[in-house]
Amino acid sequence: MHKLPEESYFESPFPHGKYLEFTMYEYGHHRCPPGYSVEPFDKHHYLFHYVLSGTGKFITKDKEGETKEYPVNPGEGFMLYQEQDGTYIADEENPWHYAWVKFNGLMAKDLIARVGFDFDNPMYRAKDQAGRDKVTKALTAIVRNAGSPHLELMGRFYMFLSALAESSERQDAMSIESQQDIHLKKAVTFIGKNYSKGIGVQEIADHCDIHRSYLTKIFKHALKESPQHFLITFRIKRACELLATGKYSISELCTKVGYPNTVNFTRAFKREVGQTPQQWKKQKTTPMRLKSVHFESDI
Repeated sequence: MHKLPEESYFESPFPHGKYLEFTMYEYGHHRCPPGYSVEPFDKHHYLFHYVLSGTGKFITKDKEGETKEYPVNPGEGFMLYQEQDGTYIADEENPWHYAWVKFNGLMAKDLIARVGFDFDNPMYRAKDQAGRDKVTKALTAIVRNAGSPHLELMGRFYMFLSALAESSERQDAMSIESQQDIHLKKAVTFIGKNYSKGIGVQEIADHCDIHRSYLTKIFKHALKESPQHFLITFRIKRACELLATGKYSISELCTKVGYPNTVNFTRAFKREVGQTPQQWKKQKTTPMRLKSVHFESDI
């Protein structure tokens, strides 16, 4: 067993503004008394618990609001997402001793997704004993070295995440590129189904469970344009298709493609096409084309 200091809780001394992509906020460990129950009040960060010994249970709700209960044993862990309700309770006869880490950052959603977590799959279980040992060693090293220089602690944190990703039974060894393909495909599919509802980039990023800045990075890398511009051209292309049918007035059309009023719609249409909707309809210009989107992953 990796020896830890006495019961401990540490607030990370990181100057948070310098660690925007990924930041550790708190870490520690707790030998819980029988039946000890916790319901976190700070829901602005991600919170991961790893059981070193003993047992307990983790109770939360999935995206549909259904209550889920997970038994948690030594060498297993659970992730509590931002704004996610959850309670964890130590066993009455064999209460757990766990270590935890609280973190956040622009890349947080993507990095924990690479481990295999998502809102409806919060549990960590290792593929084998060697993986469990590696995770235990990496996480307890953070707690044992409290007070170390900032960069050293951050390096240990990344080593812990690496061990978590390599050992997780849900980790399918996806490459970064294939994960970006999956996010891109999910985003484009969401746009295709919801463009008429007035969605924006934040809603697309939330659907993909990644930060909007990372979504922008994916679009610019794959399509050489921002998700905002892709959404605009998607709507205008659809508007051209509907205009060509001659069935809709301009005011009817703008709501069908996600614009709140004709002023915004006409301005966007002219910027993309070079003509107003009325001018385009009279000349029956060939509909504009969207960039092709290719995916390396067959998901």
